[in-house]
Amino acid sequence: MLYERWPGYGYEGKFLEQYLTTKLIPHPRGGVLLDVAARSSPYWILCREQFGMDTYRQDLCYKDADDHTFGGYASSIPLPDDSVDTITLHCSFEHFEGDGDSEAVAEFERLLKPGGQACIIPLYLMNPHQEEPVRFYTMDTLIERVCNITTMEWKIVDTPRKPALIFSNS
Repeated sequence: MLYERWPGYGYEGKFLEQYLTTKLIPHPRGGVLLDVAARSSPYWILCREQFGMDTYRQDLCYKDADDHTFGGYASSIPLPDDSVDTITLHCSFEHFEGDGDSEAVAEFERLLKPGGQACIIPLYLMNPHQEEPVRFYTMDTLIERVCNITTMEWKIVDTPRKPALIFSNS
């Protein structure tokens, strides 16, 4: 198993969501991938090794940035417009505070090349009595806060655990 190289990393649920992402949206060989809210995830490394992608990662917790690692908010990624083929966001969207969710989606639209796609997984569509600061969306709030602020096409896809939200930049 590829993840054996990272014995202290996360939990099995995140592995499943990362695997599902590779099946839900393209990871073109030689393309550009941005893993948002990546924290300690090895996903960006695996995509470089397995798909030959030029990979980047972003997380609010990163203090030391370099050419492929960006600190700060998902709403201000220092990459050029129309420069990314694939954007992934695993197990974190529900923690974006304030307008961070809608601002991140607007940034995805700026970054994605025509034909590029973003996958947000899992997507929490109802509140199963979990404590703050986790954000759960009703269909109405999801459309109002996140989907209506973009011209990208979007769809919700059922997965074995929670749904995924896919954006496609035409």
